[in-house]
Amino acid sequence: MKIKENFALSGWGNFNKKNCKVIVFDSFKELHYLNGKKNIIARGEGKSYYDQSFSKQEVISTVKLNKILSFDNETGLLDCESGITLEKIIKTFLPSGWFPYVVPGTKKLTIGGMIAANIHGKNHHKVGGMVNFVEEITLFDGQKLLQCSRKNKSDLFFATFGGMGLTGLIVNCKIRLNNIKTTKIISKNIPTKGIRDMLKKLRENSENEFIVGWMDLLNKDLHGIVFCGDMSKEKIKPNYKVRFFSTKLPMTFLSMFFRRTSVRLFNKLFFLSKALRKNTFQSNLNSFFFPLDFFSNWNQLYGNKGFSQFQCVVPFEKSEEIVRKTNEIIRKYGGLPGLVVIKYLKSECEYLSFPIDGLTISVDIKEFNKSDEMFKELHSSVIEFGGRVYLTKDSKLKKEEFFAMYKDSAETFTEVRNRYSLNNFSSYLSTRIGLSK
Repeated sequence: MKIKENFALSGWGNFNKKNCKVIVFDSFKELHYLNGKKNIIARGEGKSYYDQSFSKQEVISTVKLNKILSFDNETGLLDCESGITLEKIIKTFLPSGWFPYVVPGTKKLTIGGMIAANIHGKNHHKVGGMVNFVEEITLFDGQKLLQCSRKNKSDLFFATFGGMGLTGLIVNCKIRLNNIKTTKIISKNIPTKGIRDMLKKLRENSENEFIVGWMDLLNKDLHGIVFCGDMSKEKIKPNYKVRFFSTKLPMTFLSMFFRRTSVRLFNKLFFLSKALRKNTFQSNLNSFFFPLDFFSNWNQLYGNKGFSQFQCVVPFEKSEEIVRKTNEIIRKYGGLPGLVVIKYLKSECEYLSFPIDGLTISVDIKEFNKSDEMFKELHSSVIEFGGRVYLTKDSKLKKEEFFAMYKDSAETFTEVRNRYSLNNFSSYLSTRIGLSK
């Protein structure tokens, strides 16, 4: 076990670093150290965007708690420690044809973090989120181990998905992998013009296994691309080895050029490069699911102040309104939007899990002097449309806004925390939104 005092931590948005006491366990046998501790929270690879894995007292790093405990090659059931990364799982099991059912936009995060965020992928409209492919979770409540599943302590099990680490430290979990038997995706790019056309193309192509939209908010026509894909039937070659390539660019230097003009030019070139590809084509899993991982430090492109992401989901009938309103508010305050992603979600479990039946839009926005004021208005529009923001990506939400969005879900989540005496787990996020003191 290693203890790091006053260790500077930041979320993926590089927004407002905080000095924390970080405990790096070498083994889960050292969990007894946490007995009687208060204000603790787990942290994996730190890919949540702000203060989700910061604590006033102690942050428990799980990066060394990354063992594979067992794997059933017949059923695809994997038992692993929570600190194992998605990247390690893919490298280990893809050569024999196994791949997670659901993956987010990066493979550089831990399984524990994926559960705590109940991550969703490009196939959420088909299969839902992470919650649907986990069979069992073992939690440490600060005193003892708790095993939970759909049949045993089901309230604790479901509350852990999207629970932001507030239901205890995830020790290990049993997850189901998908026997895809391929490393290829049959892809197609569909150009769109305007909000209605984007939403129309997303609906029309929802038969595809994977689908997501990208939109250029700096273009007056709001053109975009709908990316679709299905698993290829091309079999994995014998002795296949997984190779992931990533590089670091001098993003601190390049951030000087992150201006409206340069982003507008990049978006235009990106749109043209994707729109000109008319026919279906074959892409590998890495480039289709994790294109941003090619640049491991892309988050530094937004400069020293970092960036915040606005991601919300609203009911289907408010889809066009939320995209239009989001664009209007960002333009009103002079915000500089980077990556913009749009897709449909479906409702799954209660408590603090993000997805509902509706449309989600996410926008990376460079921090500037009117950010807080702009986000306040964005949050008001989400509340007005009956939606909610994604806690994993949030950096601005206030207590009253959170309870207006999550309403009864927040109350039932708190009841679970009280029932299992889990109030020793807290983070700066939970304090900020009123889930802990």
